[in-house]
Amino acid sequence: MTRRIILKLRPGELSQDERIELAIEDYNTEIIEKGRASIREHAKRRRIPYKTLQKRIKKGVKSRKNWAQARQRLTVAEEEVLEEYCLQLEKWGSPTRISQLRHMAEELLQAKGQTQRTGKNWPGQFLKRHPTLKSVFISPQDRNRQLSEDPEIITH
Repeated sequence: MTRRIILKLRPGELSQDERIELAIEDYNTEIIEKGRASIREHAKRRRIPYKTLQKRIKKGVKSRKNWAQARQRLTVAEEEVLEEYCLQLEKWGSPTRISQLRHMAEELLQAKGQTQRTGKNWPGQFLKRHPTLKSVFISPQDRNRQLSEDPEIITH
């Protein structure tokens, strides 16, 4: 079993992806100004792996995050709209069901002209990409309590 060590960022410290982007910008400006630059020096200066920076600069390799986003059928903006809609529904007192989330995503895809349905794992992956949302089971008793507090039902 392997363990991964996750380094926690100090307040104000940049993530590795942000440092890589800055190193690429620095490298490109130095190339323009001086005509030459050292990838190794920029990697040391920004505390990032040399090979990672070299692949990004020389071979144009994308970061994993950007690579995964390019393969998704919904854009980042469309997923943000879905997330905001789910949060709004939760504020109004009717949390979104997984089936509703899937249906909303498929409507967005149909509006773009895609007829293929979302995969069986799409809702789970969506929730992983958006940690502000969380899937929770609601027991029937909780649902009945919720209905008993509805003013419309009480007045009838």
